[in-house]
Amino acid sequence: MVLATGGATIEVVGADFDGTASAFLDQVLRSRGDDPRGVDGSRGTVTTAAGLVGVAQNSTSSRGDGLDVAFKTGVGAQAVAAPALLVSVRTSPGQFERRHDEVAAFPRSVAPGGNR
Repeated sequence: MVLATGGATIEVVGADFDGTASAFLDQVLRSRGDDPRGVDGSRGTVTTAAGLVGVAQNSTSSRGDGLDVAFKTGVGAQAVAAPALLVSVRTSPGQFERRHDEVAAFPRSVAPGGNR
């Protein structure tokens, strides 16, 4: 699913992945041709209102700014075997701060389960 408005896009992609959210984010970055150790942004955690803990990494380039947040959709012991979810936000140069509230709110709204 891709949402776009005023120089910002939010893409949500689910995948089967057996491992941690951090390992999933590393795999995504490698698949894009980025070496996770060489990405220029900082990495931290995001906890959703539903209690899911994700791994977030921001990036900056001449094409714009980005934020990738990887989640495992299970909690507790089921988290490692649960499906993974990637929330990717991209903005045009200079738009990230302007869209900060939307960028911060969307990943925090992710919840396990739900209807497809």
